[in-house]
Amino acid sequence: MAVMIDIAWKKSSYSEGGSNCVIARMPAVSEVQVGDSQNPDQAPLSIDRQAWTALLRVSGDL
Repeated sequence: MAVMIDIAWKKSSYSEGGSNCVIARMPAVSEVQVGDSQNPDQAPLSIDRQAWTALLRVSGDL
């Protein structure tokens, strides 16, 4: 499976209509960054892509 690198922030679908949003992007093949839309100047949390995939799988979002 090919992995696409995407430096644009994506907003969580669970955040529709709300102002407290989780945002994520994949700036490298092996990394996912997670941020807070209310604090865009705060450094994002960097997570290993495999750990992110496991989190989504456990949460039922994958």
